[in-house]
Amino acid sequence: MDLNINQEAADGLISWGTFTVDSEGSRKIELKNKTYAINKLGLRDGMMNLYYSLRFYNYEAHTDYAIARLSHTLTICAILKCNLKALDDYIEALDRNECVEVLDLQFWNLMNNFPRYEGSILEKNLLSKNASLKDYNVVIDKCIEGRLNDTRDIHNFLKEGIEELMFKLAIAQEKLFKVNPSFYIGLYEEEKKRFNLGSVTPAYNFWRLSVPVLNYLEVKKKQTLTVADFVKWGGLRHAADPSNEDLEKVYEEKVKQFMPHNYEYPIDFKQRCAVVRKYLYWNGELLFINKAKMAWYMHRYYYLMTDDEFLEIFKLEDMLSLINEDMKSCTETEKKDEKNEECGDIINDVVGACFRNVSEFVHDKVMKIVNTYYLGSAVNLTLIETTFYDHNLLKKRNAHKALIKALMVWGAIPVLDEKEIIKITNGMAYKMGQLPTNGYKEWDGNIYFNEKKVCSDIGKVLGPTITYHRKTED
Repeated sequence: MDLNINQEAADGLISWGTFTVDSEGSRKIELKNKTYAINKLGLRDGMMNLYYSLRFYNYEAHTDYAIARLSHTLTICAILKCNLKALDDYIEALDRNECVEVLDLQFWNLMNNFPRYEGSILEKNLLSKNASLKDYNVVIDKCIEGRLNDTRDIHNFLKEGIEELMFKLAIAQEKLFKVNPSFYIGLYEEEKKRFNLGSVTPAYNFWRLSVPVLNYLEVKKKQTLTVADFVKWGGLRHAADPSNEDLEKVYEEKVKQFMPHNYEYPIDFKQRCAVVRKYLYWNGELLFINKAKMAWYMHRYYYLMTDDEFLEIFKLEDMLSLINEDMKSCTETEKKDEKNEECGDIINDVVGACFRNVSEFVHDKVMKIVNTYYLGSAVNLTLIETTFYDHNLLKKRNAHKALIKALMVWGAIPVLDEKEIIKITNGMAYKMGQLPTNGYKEWDGNIYFNEKKVCSDIGKVLGPTITYHRKTED
């Protein structure tokens, strides 16, 4: 490769400083590798390369030889051209809500402070004198070949290209603010595929073996400890510090109720909890990772995160999933037990308002008598009530409605609506008004033969344990 240049060409490089000639082989290989690297860069790396290339030129490149600086400038042009194309592709992907590349917070911080071209040393050097590139032995990348003939062309290309780049970056940033949450979740799911999470289930099963009785309280302790360990480990360490409002939402003492008494808390445990809780959400007693927020976090701090940080997040998600399964099972079982207890309390309250004794023995006797003698008749139910009262089973003699409700709760008679209850109580009140007020054994057998016989038969079913013992009405 001929690196000799004429005097006119040398004059054109006065403002670029001095230059020397490198060996043909090494220079050719260097430029070839540089061009290959430019074409292989993604948008983020390409933009970072452009950012630092411009900074280097404006602050450090004055120490380079002139031809090296010209070569550096052409490399900047090639990187710029590739980035414009990559940025178009990125914007199109945003329109499809597709994450083809992660542009993190660090990237945008740099882009918001992108080196200015106007007024820069680079611009001044390019405008100092227009020199033709044909006079210099420089390699021009294929992506810009044919567009740049002299330093004036380079100036126009950089000026217009950087303006276009900044405009498109603003569009990309605006679109990134408005993407659907699935944009980030896709990144989350793809990252999760990189890791082997096969150890989570065995670890959880080992914990289950250490629990004598798996119940809600034990699972709640495990749930709390799992999140606390993630917090203590330093999960989401790159997130912004919590606000005072965030701190107020952390009930530290309530958390510690479910923790081992000798657990060693970091000094800033509450602050860390305030950060982590923003990336979780509750559904009743079940705790989940907010995948959209967690994926947003990953996107924002992607290049600051280590694989260990990714792994701990995914392990937390899978562990909470296993805990939630047992939490649902334990909660449903215990709620069912509570419901049964609650129903038992209701039954005892309703029956206890009517009967003096609510034992299982009395229940069985009442069920047998009602099934045999009631037959849907208000008259028969009145005689049953009278007998029960005379055998000291009922608290009151004329509490017809209370008796009906007690029998419904006990399952002795079908559940009736309010109209049906009123109809039967009216019938009972009418029949009760026709009967003597003393005990059935004292009734005149000639007048009340049928009624007295029915009551006597019911009394026999009650047996010797529940004897006739007429009490004065309350």
